[in-house]
Amino acid sequence: MLFFDALSALFSVDIGYFVDIVLGNIFWAFAFYATIHMLVGGKDVPFHFVIFAGYAWIFLDFNSITGISLHGAFGFFLWIVLRVSLASFSKGVPFLERNFTAIWGALSYAILIFMTFFWG
Repeated sequence: MLFFDALSALFSVDIGYFVDIVLGNIFWAFAFYATIHMLVGGKDVPFHFVIFAGYAWIFLDFNSITGISLHGAFGFFLWIVLRVSLASFSKGVPFLERNFTAIWGALSYAILIFMTFFWG
């Protein structure tokens, strides 16, 4: 339960917990930070880094609790890439701009079902 451990460390002001995670995974932390920098265009990167990292931890805990899985990093990468590409594609289409949330919700569930039952 990575997210709940991090939440507990946050409430108990255990900075060492987060320092240990970052220094133990320095390459992945930097690569994730660089990916977030590219996704948000360099605007307010530390804020988005914390939001996306928290989201990734929540997502991993959800997978371990329910058994529904997007198979780790590949599934999360697939989800993020499809989200960004759909968001950029829908910019010029009025129907997609109006209904983006509903379309993305349906597509997210379709990806989840596909990865759970048909992928490996």
